[in-house]
Amino acid sequence: MPHPVEGRALLMIWDGLRPEFIRPELTPNLCALAEGGVRFQNHHAVFPSETRVNASSISTGCYPARHGVVGNSLYVPAVDAKRSVNTGDHRVLQALQDQPEGLLSVPSLGERLAVLGLPLAVVSSGSPGSSYLLNPTVNGVMVNVRGVVMPEPIEQDLVQRFGQFPEAGIPASGWNDYAVQVVLEEVFEKAYPIMVLWLCDPDITQHQEGLGSPMSLQAIRENDNRLGRIAEQAKKKGIHLLVGSDHGFSSLRDPVKLDDLFRQAGLQEDELVSVSGGIHAIGKGKEKMGKLVQCLQEQSWCGPIFTPGSRGGWEGCFPGTFSQELVFLSHEIRSPDIVYSRVWSDESNDFGIAGISFGKSGVATHGTCSPYDMRNVLIAAGPKFKAGMVSSLASGNVDLVPTLFSLCHLPVAEEVDGRVLEEAMKGGPDPEAVSQQQIRPSVSLPGDLGEYRLEIWEVEGTRYLAKGWKEAPPA
Repeated sequence: MPHPVEGRALLMIWDGLRPEFIRPELTPNLCALAEGGVRFQNHHAVFPSETRVNASSISTGCYPARHGVVGNSLYVPAVDAKRSVNTGDHRVLQALQDQPEGLLSVPSLGERLAVLGLPLAVVSSGSPGSSYLLNPTVNGVMVNVRGVVMPEPIEQDLVQRFGQFPEAGIPASGWNDYAVQVVLEEVFEKAYPIMVLWLCDPDITQHQEGLGSPMSLQAIRENDNRLGRIAEQAKKKGIHLLVGSDHGFSSLRDPVKLDDLFRQAGLQEDELVSVSGGIHAIGKGKEKMGKLVQCLQEQSWCGPIFTPGSRGGWEGCFPGTFSQELVFLSHEIRSPDIVYSRVWSDESNDFGIAGISFGKSGVATHGTCSPYDMRNVLIAAGPKFKAGMVSSLASGNVDLVPTLFSLCHLPVAEEVDGRVLEEAMKGGPDPEAVSQQQIRPSVSLPGDLGEYRLEIWEVEGTRYLAKGWKEAPPA
């Protein structure tokens, strides 16, 4: 017998939306939702602030140290011993799922619901990989409008009803419109207790056109129009609506070239595998990691570095590094030997949008522990939420699973890292009455290179990384 359900909830993700873009002239529907519900002003992504890392945390309620997706690219020797694999490709994730250790080290959202005899609906215009991470065992349905549907027989019915899947575009208007139509005309009409709608904009447009560009603003306006339709139907059906983003965003300059750095540290091509924001040592490369750390610390573009460290401590195994455990990256088999972030600044881009990061190619991206990447969006409204409340309590993507389950009166699994956002619910505590503390770890760099610093918030035992930076030595 399925577990009894009291309530339904839709989580709507606007990929890459920064809080600064929520304003009446650009997002009137999102502002109206906030006015009638709860806005979380201190909401955080998971580090690294990359899409599939955060999709995995949204799916599991756990940090990467628990779920095992520690980057957009991973090194899994059993799948490819020489190079990293791309988690945006669902076929790669299926190959990982077939390995003895599996894809995720803890149950996904779909798997948690399956234990209760309940289905999950995932509809997405994002990468097939991010969709698959929410529902890898295909409990219920996973519809990715880029042409990946599970179970496969459902695709024919969708095409008959809604037409062929659209072509790619910038903004991704066709993909996103199709996804919303499937939710409104198919998913809302079925008895799914929890539903996820993931829209690939503004992320996909910001990557190519830049933060604050006319095309990126158009993508946000289009999403807001879609939200208007979603919110109207959700209210009629008594469905709780949570609108968030997976991560923030930064403009880019000065691409980083790592090959010269590897040579400087004496590393050969077959002694390392580079992944997104990290480095795995192979064979004799293990002996050269200390030298590589020193080389990284000397780079003007390199921010905080994280290496394996003692349990419970701040410092990693090399001087001037933080423990990976401190930022929830210490997975037993997937964590790189070195994880590094890139330096950021408050400078503005050509469109007047603050937040510049160094490294990578292109005009804008994310992934660092910059506050512009780590701070993201969450707004919630519905029958069980307070109205017109702004919460300054820290929260994060790891809180979404326990909160969604609580809204539907489903048992919240004990092994999640996140917490139920009770301060936002009717009858819940006043956010001002909930204890919150700020933690500011630091490590000194060798010589006169300064310090690495972090800002971490803690609420009821749950910790959220807010930012990390390099502090220059006193003049």
